[in-house]
Amino acid sequence: MNLFSMWELRRLTRTELRALLERVTLVIDEEPEGSVYQEIALTNFRNIRWLLANYGAVPSAPAPR
Repeated sequence: MNLFSMWELRRLTRTELRALLERVTLVIDEEPEGSVYQEIALTNFRNIRWLLANYGAVPSAPAPR
C-alpha cells in the first residue's frame, strides 16, 4: 500500500474516501502487526478519518490570490 499525501486525499470525494478507507482497513487486518505496510495503512487510516470528519472545512485547493 502506498502512503497517500494529504494533498492526494483532499482531491478525493467523500465516496472515494470511504471506499479507500475500506481498502485500508483490509490491509490493516491482513498485514502482520508492526510491519511497514501496516504502519502505512494506519497512517492512511488516520488521515482519511480526519478528512472525513472535517470534509467541509478543508479546502481542496489553495485559494487564488
